[in-house]
Amino acid sequence: MAIEWNETYSVGVELFDEHHKQLFVLLHKLELCNENSQENDDLINKTLKELMEYTHYHFSEEEKALERYNYNDLERQKKGHAYFVSQIEDYHSKYLGGSKPQLTDVVNFLNEWLLQHILDSDFRYTQLLKDKIIN
Repeated sequence: MAIEWNETYSVGVELFDEHHKQLFVLLHKLELCNENSQENDDLINKTLKELMEYTHYHFSEEEKALERYNYNDLERQKKGHAYFVSQIEDYHSKYLGGSKPQLTDVVNFLNEWLLQHILDSDFRYTQLLKDKIIN
């Protein structure tokens, strides 16, 4: 089940909170797709592509900010980002190739990973970026 955004997920940086909200919206959109028709297969592929593109955009912006302010755990953050992107790309490739994992499993995995990433890895940079007032 798609996770709804709430303020406990805020990293205290408005720009990144907005990005995270959009990622949750895209995951919810993916959850609403029905797996039972060709038309919905096209919607699933399109939504996975949109999620992949937006994820690349968000992670790039986050990494640039962290690099700008010499975040000491940037490499770990990048590795986590790369893993998430690779999972989305893998799911997308499987859908395009006709080998479709259960959509519920995909959404659950991506939701849980994103939430854990925000609450752990992203929360670690909160004070650094809030101190730099990048809002």
